[in-house]
Amino acid sequence: TVTERTDVTSIELKVLNIFISMITPYVKDGIFKKYSIKV
Repeated sequence: TVTERTDVTSIELKVLNIFISMITPYVKDGIFKKYSIKV
């Protein structure tokens, strides 16, 4: 069970890292656009 849990968490972390790296540019772009529109 301990090894299984470790495998699951490592896979989840990998997926999370990929998801974050994919989303981050869009989030930054969205924030930049929001502030540039306000200013």
